[in-house]
Amino acid sequence: MSFYVNFFIRSPKDEFLSLGSFSRNTAEYGCANELALPYEKIKLLTTSSIKSMRQTAMDIVGDIRESIKKCNEEISLVKGMEGTVNERLENIREINNEIADLVEDDKRYSQAYGYFNSLIAIDCEYENSVIYAGIECGEPTVDDIVE
Repeated sequence: MSFYVNFFIRSPKDEFLSLGSFSRNTAEYGCANELALPYEKIKLLTTSSIKSMRQTAMDIVGDIRESIKKCNEEISLVKGMEGTVNERLENIREINNEIADLVEDDKRYSQAYGYFNSLIAIDCEYENSVIYAGIECGEPTVDDIVE
């Protein structure tokens, strides 16, 4: 079963409008996981908590880029190794596959960073925080708000 983290903006009429829904295998879900969001309920997100998710995404992007750099250094080492050309090419292919996966992760977490930036922009647009989030809470009401 796949869980979803849901983000909402609260309207002046106490309606909750969806700002996004992300499954467990997304970068957004991973970054939101640190907030201990309620299940089938929602809680108000502070600007600080949104910035924390954004920072988590940026930290992961930094780690990914460092890993890509190390993979490229490893390719340089493999080129100078002893062994058959086929063995070296196979090692390089494996490293290139790893780089391709890392590039995809970089894109996912960079997009999550942008998403959290947009939540911060929305949050800053209003005098009081109005962004809420929860796990598996598709159509919340004010009765679903927890502290």
